[in-house]
Amino acid sequence: DDGSTNGADLVCDKYTSDERVIVIHQQNRGLSAARNTGLDMVTGEFIAFLDSDDVFYPDIIKHMVSRINREDIDIVVGGVKKCSTTKRQLRHYNKRERDALILKDELMNSTEALSRLANEQINHAVWNKLYRSKVWSTQRFPEGRVAEDVFTTFKVINDSNLIMTISDSAVYYRVRHGSISDTRSYKNVNDWFTAWIEWERFVSENIPVIFSTEQLKKLQERITYESVFQWARIPIKDSNHNRIVK
Repeated sequence: DDGSTNGADLVCDKYTSDERVIVIHQQNRGLSAARNTGLDMVTGEFIAFLDSDDVFYPDIIKHMVSRINREDIDIVVGGVKKCSTTKRQLRHYNKRERDALILKDELMNSTEALSRLANEQINHAVWNKLYRSKVWSTQRFPEGRVAEDVFTTFKVINDSNLIMTISDSAVYYRVRHGSISDTRSYKNVNDWFTAWIEWERFVSENIPVIFSTEQLKKLQERITYESVFQWARIPIKDSNHNRIVK
């Protein structure tokens, strides 16, 4: 409970009747700080993240655990289905639900997984993955920033041994107006840009060990395009802070 004001703290407390559940109440510090608090208290063998507006597929964690235990695998990556719940979002999506990430059953080392991350064949999000706790022993999310997954996912993969992708969908990712990723501000866009520049630096430093020059070029093109797109979407305000352009 990251300083909730909508009664979610009471909902959390209802689950304490299950001895497997530990509820933590802390002053609101944001998503990264909430995740870091959980990471600091982990005692189990595996870690999974889920954002509050998304949904795990039934039994997907059980299925991922069964896969991760077959070999010396550190991360299992599942597919993603994107769904929306408002008319505004439905204008942008032909269906209420659509595949956002489709994967095959494959086993790879960290070098191969990082290469696929650069090619956008694996996503940066942490919430469609199951991890062995040890890969998070030295990694934490940057507090007070958005795009926190971009700051951390490549580092965790780099610290891993084997990564498995599976054909099963792991998460319903709900596109919601007003969410953190949907909020446009100078700070958020700057955080996003800083995260991607750090990822770009890692790629450029590992050519040709992991990445190719072509991969770096495509990444730089994507950063340029997305930066212009994100900056263009920031609402323009007049001196009285009234929104005049969006």
